Amino acid sequence: MSLKNMWKLCFRRRQDASVARERRIRTLSSSSGPYLLLPMEVMGGGEAVNINLYDPRMEESVKIRNQTLPPELLPPSTFVGSSRGWTACMNDEDFRIHLTNMFNPSASENSHRVVSLPPFPCSSPTRMIKNVSLSSSPDQDDEDCVVAVKFRGNYIVFCRPGDSTWTGYESLHESLYATLVMYSRRDSSFYLPANIFHHTSALAWKMNRTELPPDTHVLKLGPVQLPDSMPERERELLGLCCQTKHLVESPTGEIFVVVWYLQFTDSNRNPVSWLEQEKNPEKEYWGRTKRFIVYRQEDTTQCYTEDIGDLCIFLGKNESFCIPASSYPGLKPNSVYYMDGFVRVYHLATGSIHRLPLQDLHTPFWLAPLQ
Repeated sequence: MSLKNMWKLCFRRRQDASVARERRIRTLSSSSGPYLLLPMEVMGGGEAVNINLYDPRMEESVKIRNQTLPPELLPPSTFVGSSRGWTACMNDEDFRIHLTNMFNPSASENSHRVVSLPPFPCSSPTRMIKNVSLSSSPDQDDEDCVVAVKFRGNYIVFCRPGDSTWTGYESLHESLYATLVMYSRRDSSFYLPANIFHHTSALAWKMNRTELPPDTHVLKLGPVQLPDSMPERERELLGLCCQTKHLVESPTGEIFVVVWYLQFTDSNRNPVSWLEQEKNPEKEYWGRTKRFIVYRQEDTTQCYTEDIGDLCIFLGKNESFCIPASSYPGLKPNSVYYMDGFVRVYHLATGSIHRLPLQDLHTPFWLAPLQ
């Protein structure tokens, strides 16, 4: 083959690869289902954007082209959370959070809405936002919607759309510093699960319609016991892992405690404990998800389970949620969708992990189907 023909063949292959990539990026107008929010593209420096999403059912990227966004949603605004299918964006200039359903394909164009919340107190924007939780969709009845914003550390704030200020709660126990807030429709309460080994409790805020913050109490969920059938070596390895607890409520009102075990290794691939990492912060460690363990709440006890049936759970910096896989063909039932640098699916019954074909993940926010 001549050099000229070789270059023609290489060019044709590059064109074919480019066309194939473009075909894999579907264009959406409207569609229901869970999506992963990806960085948007601002077109020509104006208000028109392409909204980029990832569809876990089809395992491919999708795009909503030429959408016009209001100025408060454009850069320097950044994504800070998602709840009930709504996205929370914070403006980096005035520190206001704006809630919108414009990034969710489940929302029809004539239902698009932006709800602006008051600026945070001066000391608050310096704190890192962990996640945002809504008690209900803001477009249903603003009086019933309460917004909770959890910061890294001992700080959580509440407000209702239309309020002029936030109400803060700044005396959280250290076991709650890294946890995410979740709203339970069943209990009409916001929950923060405590990250205490082999024990589960949650600080709860019971909703009321007249005052903020809501009434505060502690919900004791009972001990978290590893299954008796687990080998001793596995127990030892889990004891070295960094663990976080997540509460998630099913559409029928079941509450699950999801324990996420992250294992760290040194340069020789030897497992190290999180205590060792704190003692040697100058060393480099590698982390990967070891496993998930799920407990079903039954009264004040936690029952270990490897079978959540048709449900699949979505964990990220969003408010955790779960939905029936059968309602969204392509989703894997009895699984946890999560992110640890890549998007992965953990099957609870087998412990197998499936990596979805998505790279360069910058915004770990799942969008739940609008309710």
